[in-house]
Amino acid sequence: MAWNPDRPVSVPVGGAVLTGRFIGVDENFGLLVKTAEDETRLVPLSNLIEED
Repeated sequence: MAWNPDRPVSVPVGGAVLTGRFIGVDENFGLLVKTAEDETRLVPLSNLIEED
């Protein structure tokens, strides 16, 4: 379902920018990002649409 996993990404989240590596999507197509601190973060699709 996900194309090009393990690529660097920068995603706007609540006025800040989340950076890390793209590791895939969840069952609702939320973006899964592994941060430099080795934390996995979920960015819901609705957040990505609202930031656009």
